[in-house]
Amino acid sequence: RREIERPLKMEKKPYDAALDGNVNILHELLREDKSILDRVSLNCTNNYTPLHIAAMRGHEEFVKVILAQSPELSTELDSRQKLSPLHLASARGHSKIVEALVNANPDMCLVLDRNGSNPLHLAAVKGRVKVLEMLVDSRPFAAREKTKRGESILHLCVKYNQLDALKKLVEIVDDEEFLNQKDGDGLSILHLAVIS
Repeated sequence: RREIERPLKMEKKPYDAALDGNVNILHELLREDKSILDRVSLNCTNNYTPLHIAAMRGHEEFVKVILAQSPELSTELDSRQKLSPLHLASARGHSKIVEALVNANPDMCLVLDRNGSNPLHLAAVKGRVKVLEMLVDSRPFAAREKTKRGESILHLCVKYNQLDALKKLVEIVDDEEFLNQKDGDGLSILHLAVIS
């Protein structure tokens, strides 16, 4: 029984450290067991990994330590919503963490969650202008992706009244076709703005 309890207790520690962003404890855990992050991600069946937690809570240094040790954790999705750490950091507007995650794997900008939203869509909904700029700069094509409901990133800005984000996107993706995209109901952003 003790043999089972020790690994379970050990694997809980990175989560506790992630909640507080305690880099010292993370370093101590990694000194004791270099594979602890790998085991935690393998045993994580439906919850967030410590990287998800740290990204969501804005613990920049903690995120950087995890990425230096196990950059592949940036590709992990939770089983409920299919959110990556980049989705969470983008929605929260943690630009330094977004930068670190994009540097680890820029293609995560294109990954869709269960609702068909990529990290740019979540940043747009929340009006995270700086994050939008970084993500578009990294993977411009991600700005053209539509959600499962057929909404473009511009439609989301209008729908959620994120006018600063809309202005910035129009400025950085200066393209007529992009501006005139229609949603799943055949509405342009102008139509949507009039209706709203």
